[in-house]
Amino acid sequence: MRPSLERGVFPNKPPLAVPRINPYVFTLAHANPIRSIAKLSLPFAKSSHSVQSHEEGKHVELNWVTKLSMILMHILHLVEGPMKLMGNILEMFLNIIRVNGGFFRTLFKLLTLQGIRVPPKDSRDYLSLIGNLDIRRRLKQGRGGEIDIGKPSTADSKSAASLCMMAAKFAYENEAVIDHIVTDNWNMHFVRFYNCWNDYISDYGTQAFVFMDKPKDAELVMIAFRGTEPFNARDWITDVDFSFYQIPGLGNVHVGFLEALGLCNRKDLNSFLQLTEHCQGSVDAPTSGLPNHLIDDVTKPLAFDDISKDVKELLKANPKAKLYITGHSLGGALSALYATMILYINDTSIIQRLAAIYTFGQPRIGDQGVADFMDKLLEQQQIPYYRVVYCNDLVPRVPPDLKILEFKHFGYCCYYDNFYRQKTLRHQPNKNFLSVIDIPGLHFTALLELVQSFFLWILHGLSFFETYLSTAGRLAGLVVPGAAAHSPVNYLNGVLLGPEKLKNTLP
Repeated sequence: MRPSLERGVFPNKPPLAVPRINPYVFTLAHANPIRSIAKLSLPFAKSSHSVQSHEEGKHVELNWVTKLSMILMHILHLVEGPMKLMGNILEMFLNIIRVNGGFFRTLFKLLTLQGIRVPPKDSRDYLSLIGNLDIRRRLKQGRGGEIDIGKPSTADSKSAASLCMMAAKFAYENEAVIDHIVTDNWNMHFVRFYNCWNDYISDYGTQAFVFMDKPKDAELVMIAFRGTEPFNARDWITDVDFSFYQIPGLGNVHVGFLEALGLCNRKDLNSFLQLTEHCQGSVDAPTSGLPNHLIDDVTKPLAFDDISKDVKELLKANPKAKLYITGHSLGGALSALYATMILYINDTSIIQRLAAIYTFGQPRIGDQGVADFMDKLLEQQQIPYYRVVYCNDLVPRVPPDLKILEFKHFGYCCYYDNFYRQKTLRHQPNKNFLSVIDIPGLHFTALLELVQSFFLWILHGLSFFETYLSTAGRLAGLVVPGAAAHSPVNYLNGVLLGPEKLKNTLP
């Protein structure tokens, strides 16, 4: 039996106090960087390179990483429209080609004036770019289907890791596709798709879904968060936003990820204060610090509160069920932060049923305080946490682990090299990708990955035959090392071809 803690009572946790906000964040609370970041970048032209802190009434120096973050956010905002248009065109083109039997058959239909199918974007025939990148959907993979994923036998098993990665991959799809995959392909029970409100961007920016192994007497409940969509500028803005907020007794937490879970809004300082206060209250009350009219608005579900409410009901109705939380990329960050907040508010109804947390290509979500908190609580509550990193994937290296930012990973790294050999490390190699010395090696590894991708299916079966889109991504990776490594293809290959049991502790 895992030990339990009283709500809001942790070792060395101070009493409720006014939270400290990074001056960068505090400034952004009064100016939306997505729409008016140009105003904030004006001080860059000054010799002092400073901005006014509303917290201390003085000028605060902006370090170069913060400036870079703000510039990238501004650029992404400027190209948001073209990126979305380009992504929609490419995605529709790929879907038309696929549902009409391939490029040449589609071309033949056009030349002979035959009708071609155009799948609706909300149908089960319409796949995202990620879905077109990796078309695997069965729970039996490999030559002859000898890799049988199925229901996890143990939290550290290959079946658990593979099912979590498959769920993380399909979290990128629309509700119809997910329902079809879970119900018809996996023979499991689809519970709900969540399209959640992010008040900061005033849009439904966070998606997730929940499923069980069976409708009644379930033994497995899984939450899968959607990751960064390749042509979604707002997702990338969240990723490159290096601002943080200090939660008393927890540490400095990435503000963009808090907002994605519907917990606060940097344009509303009171939401941070309310979040801090709500974390000390009842686990049955909302945790979000957003205004009550948003919390009560059923048309704008908030990821953390709405998912938690439903999951607690599922676990209560299925006393044998164990909970898994998973996600890839941004979805990995939201999975890690979701689990962090569950532990922070000490919601024992979920904690005591939590089987494992699996993240794939997860960016950092907080500082050393968050890392220390999670390392201690994960060990104390005996919750397995598998932070899976593939080779030179760029995303787990951001936000940078530097003295001026202090972002840190927690737990151990389940690291896969480019030959899909797994080993457990305290930190992934090249933790920030900032050394010029490493660049030639990164390009060489990207070339090896490209060459290897042409032969992998010969060794392990047609399940490992890569799509043309995946090959194009690997070609792009020759120019931008670490980009192609982030592909879900690599992570699914890793867990399928890796050891029978993952290790999340050092030998």
